Amino acid sequence: MEEVIYFEQIYQSSLQILFFNREHSILKKQWTAKSTNISFDELKFESQQWALLFEKLRPTFMLTDNRIANQILQPEYQLWLVHFLFPRVIIWGVKKWAIVQGDDIFAQVGAEQLVHESQRSFPESDFSQRFFFDEVQAINWFLGKENNVLKEYLSLLKRN
Repeated sequence: MEEVIYFEQIYQSSLQILFFNREHSILKKQWTAKSTNISFDELKFESQQWALLFEKLRPTFMLTDNRIANQILQPEYQLWLVHFLFPRVIIWGVKKWAIVQGDDIFAQVGAEQLVHESQRSFPESDFSQRFFFDEVQAINWFLGKENNVLKEYLSLLKRN
């Protein structure tokens, strides 16, 4: 049986909602539909709010849910994240970042460029990132349970 993970809402604006799960130390960001076409300054401000919570809470895992907004990350914003936010979250102890993507190919390409740039900028860190299309899979990756669903399914097949 799959574990249910509860998140407490800790911040909300018209552009994003932030949640935290203390038990597993997961900070979750969910972009809203209004965040689809926002300016660099708005993105930067919202990310600074996110950074303040990283500093305060020191989560081990960060989850970004882009499915609603399917946000295309501007190159200027990608570089700002890599040079401003990522060095800090790595210092503050984040080990894994999961990005839950929608089906917009342009949003996926922007997010992949961001991940590539961060890996290039921090090759020595143990900070890792992965893409998912499902939040449950992302959380299972955080908790080291990514193969549990397949194992449970195979064990059910063996019983029948």
